[in-house]
Amino acid sequence: MTWPRTPGELREALDFYRRFREASGVRSSVIVLDEVTGVEAWWRVVKGYVDLGFFENDVVILLGSASFIPLEPRYLWLPRAAVLLTVFSHGHASLAGFRA
Repeated sequence: MTWPRTPGELREALDFYRRFREASGVRSSVIVLDEVTGVEAWWRVVKGYVDLGFFENDVVILLGSASFIPLEPRYLWLPRAAVLLTVFSHGHASLAGFRA
């Protein structure tokens, strides 16, 4: 079982990192949220932190097994600087009709 599993646990993890970052004097970082799409309403949590400027000097990489459509309303908040990539594993690519 992975952690975090809930929006509250995701907030707890991000708040823990914020405290660590401030205590350590880290000014910018690369934050990888692996399998974040498994957390219900993860986009609301991430958007809240974006709105607060939490990731202002950071690169945030959001990963997950669940596919999503970037033009769905819940993803329209992504900053203009965001780069959206759909990455297929070899098995998923062949299912989607792509050849390796």
